[in-house]
Amino acid sequence: LKRPASLDLRRLEGRIVALFLGLLLIIQIGSFVLVQRSVEANAEASIDANLKTAGYMLQGLLVQRAGREHDAAVLLSADAGFRDAIGQMHLDAAGPQTLSDALGNHAQRVGAAVAAFVNLDNQLVAGTGPEPERFLKLAEGLSGEPPKEGDAQLVLVNEKAYQLVRVPVRAPGPLGAVVMGFALDEDLLAGLKRLSNVGALLLVRGGEQGWRRPLGLREPAPASN
Repeated sequence: LKRPASLDLRRLEGRIVALFLGLLLIIQIGSFVLVQRSVEANAEASIDANLKTAGYMLQGLLVQRAGREHDAAVLLSADAGFRDAIGQMHLDAAGPQTLSDALGNHAQRVGAAVAAFVNLDNQLVAGTGPEPERFLKLAEGLSGEPPKEGDAQLVLVNEKAYQLVRVPVRAPGPLGAVVMGFALDEDLLAGLKRLSNVGALLLVRGGEQGWRRPLGLREPAPASN
């Protein structure tokens, strides 16, 4: 069979066809690259927007949580029995233990890991929970006012994340302050995932250990057959 002139590169017709086919291939490749880059850019922009939205949601959840914790501390500071226990501190040998029991009972009711009372010199008078002195030092800069937007009051103690609240105690004059620490748990991240469908974890960096993960959602256990 004789090859058509349009396919014979030795002829002008064949060269013209080859040139047009080459140009068409280049145009198609260029279009594919542009479309691919556009798709990737749109995907990255969408991911970035979702992450920013999830970040705002997480901040909101933290502030809401801190507000509830602040209210719990205010409730304790206004409790008449608690203030009476403070007044009995130096009048009764069992005063410190009574105050510690009151702190422990309230902490258990509101889910606080640490609760402490400090005097006007910021010295620990009574406390419950692990290492209350460390929490007191970290809470020194807290104003005692309700948390504002963006103020999550997060601290890290023994590789575990906590939210701190500090509330003054008055009767009616100032007596000291209540400090409470609430451990962050998976419920916070689970709530964020329900709202935004974004999984999150808390990472911190420092010292020789590099990046650490104090808090994250556990992977669901595989279903058994």
